[in-house]
Amino acid sequence: MTEQSLHTVFNPKVHGAWHLHQLTKDLKSVEYFLLASSVSGVLGSMEQSNYSAGCTFLDTLAEYRRKQGLPAISFQMGAIRGAGYLDRNRIASKMVKIRGYRTLHIEEILAMMEKFFQRQLEFGDYHPVIMGANQNWNAFIGSRDGSRFTQLIHEDVDSSGSGGASVKLSPEEKEKKIKEELASILFLSIDNIATEEPMVNFGIDSLMSVELVNWIKKEFNVKTTQMDILSGMSVKDLMNLIEATERGETVQIAGPATGHHH
Repeated sequence: MTEQSLHTVFNPKVHGAWHLHQLTKDLKSVEYFLLASSVSGVLGSMEQSNYSAGCTFLDTLAEYRRKQGLPAISFQMGAIRGAGYLDRNRIASKMVKIRGYRTLHIEEILAMMEKFFQRQLEFGDYHPVIMGANQNWNAFIGSRDGSRFTQLIHEDVDSSGSGGASVKLSPEEKEKKIKEELASILFLSIDNIATEEPMVNFGIDSLMSVELVNWIKKEFNVKTTQMDILSGMSVKDLMNLIEATERGETVQIAGPATGHHH
């Protein structure tokens, strides 16, 4: 991320919110001070760290205002349908769903806000940072945004060591499963994923490879690395690795996988 792209997104949120705070902090007539934040301020976003940082500032400002005895609610919203960018962009909507961000309708968000404002009026004491999101936590933990939270999840409760693959799949079923996951990550048709071609040839990058590595561990209890994926591993190479692991064999992946040409 360039310095310019950081400031293009970060500055309007930070400076805009701070100026509003400065201009209204001495006005007794202000009953509500709403900051439109996002769950990404807490959960993070690898591609939009500028946006995440801006939202974290909004949350902090809300807490600061409450300590000053001033009204403030920072509302951390998740994915929204019925209005906004995701409602107009099918690909982006599909991407956030894959990463565990289920949507809430805009009417549900507005109803939540109304309840929080009512609580503010009735009780006076309230937490200034509130999350209104619909998360699929299993999918999120398996995504590249959620990968850093994996230490919060217990490894395998099942001592059999079978991991996510509780049902033994045939080679054909494994191939189909892997291709479906690749296709969903890359937004390609499954028909475009060739079994013996290096996955990097389909456009998988370092961030996507993190997502795939986590998925492989969760689905097959097989350990791979970003380097394995980016060095030219194909779907067939991955299938061989999974099957060897199931047989109890130790597989050493050295250098570029079979089929990768320099």
